[in-house]
Amino acid sequence: IFCMLGFLLTVLGQPTHAGDDLQTLLSAAAADRRDGNWRRAITTLERAFLTQKRNDLARIAGELGVTYYQAHRFDEAEAKLQYAYQNSLDSNERARFANDLGNLHASRGRSEEASRNFEEARNGAGVELPMSLSARLNLARLAPAEKRIDQLAPIFEEISALSDPSQRARYFLNLGNQARTLGAPALKIAFESL
Repeated sequence: IFCMLGFLLTVLGQPTHAGDDLQTLLSAAAADRRDGNWRRAITTLERAFLTQKRNDLARIAGELGVTYYQAHRFDEAEAKLQYAYQNSLDSNERARFANDLGNLHASRGRSEEASRNFEEARNGAGVELPMSLSARLNLARLAPAEKRIDQLAPIFEEISALSDPSQRARYFLNLGNQARTLGAPALKIAFESL
């Protein structure tokens, strides 16, 4: 109990971000995560998880889970991502958390669980093309090499339809890097993507 009290005092005693509203905390944590400052991002998100309204907890838990994952704290990442996935009321966020869980499971060698999560993300993405593409690229990554080209080929045209150039570039890099490992049959897709 004393350890938990010490943790709470440490987290609650951290410097605050201007405004301390949820979006400010999430933006600050995302910036810290992009900069590789996972400890600060984790502290910000843990603080937000303890102090925000109940209906925001799933979103905070998901961000915290992704940050734990990037910091290689896999057990904590899995717990938070599972919480976010199970408690999210927004279907797009739920699909995102399923995709994040799939990435975590794939990195831990749990291909079946990862595949289920990626399928759920793809099915839950609805009309959100970026989430659908991400889930499909992740599913292709898990497929045997002889089946991967058949999964990657139709994705090329869909990536071209994205309006955001940085998103388009990120997905083309993913597609191109996967295709280039497949040898001669996939060289055209790899070249055009990269």
